[in-house]
Amino acid sequence: MDHGRRAHYRVQPDHTAGLMVSVTNPKGSPFVGRLVDVSASGASLSFTGADWPMLAVGQEVDLLFTSDDLKAPLTIAARTQHRREVEGSRRYGFRFLQAQQFDSYLPATLRQIFNRRRTMRVAPDSSRPVHVALRPGLEDLPVDVQLQNLSPLGIGVSLEVAFEPAFARTTTVAISIDLPDSRRPITLIGNICYRRLVGEWIYYGIDFDPELSENFDSHQQVIDRYVAKRERELLRARKAG
Repeated sequence: MDHGRRAHYRVQPDHTAGLMVSVTNPKGSPFVGRLVDVSASGASLSFTGADWPMLAVGQEVDLLFTSDDLKAPLTIAARTQHRREVEGSRRYGFRFLQAQQFDSYLPATLRQIFNRRRTMRVAPDSSRPVHVALRPGLEDLPVDVQLQNLSPLGIGVSLEVAFEPAFARTTTVAISIDLPDSRRPITLIGNICYRRLVGEWIYYGIDFDPELSENFDSHQQVIDRYVAKRERELLRARKAG
């Protein structure tokens, strides 16, 4: 069964046709931030100086998008996914609550940018299983899950329904991935952005969080090599069949 979903490619602001984003403030002027990256599912903003928003992780906000390619400003509801202090600046990651709304209002020039798929998600080789475990918190024991698909941007896993209550109150999880030919398991932080009941299992679609994951670039390269290898294997299998 294919539980996969499209991975959204995050792009840097110099590729977004002058797109500007601010956090609306019902008590005053909006907080204008520097757009760090954006995709069809969320955005990351950086704020400097003394006048930056004080947002709690999990808090819902409105993001105001303006661009030369937009006929009018676009307001999108979002949830504050993470916060990070970076050398005198504060960076927030936001996940759109209704990503389809953002997508439907984008002009074609911007939609093509945000909805580009960087790479396919591949299923593991059944003869070389990949061990994956999730933890809902740093103090919690890891839960073994079944890998459904993997890309450099995210992972799809299935776990028994009985474990869902342990993850129900969180979206951020620690992920351990033990890939074949890898010296040690890869540890990443991810955000559960999709959940679905499939029989006696729960499917999670998880996006990796580059801001919260240590050594993200090096871990992503390891995953990238694995995905590229599986793509070649699948291509050869299709040709042989």
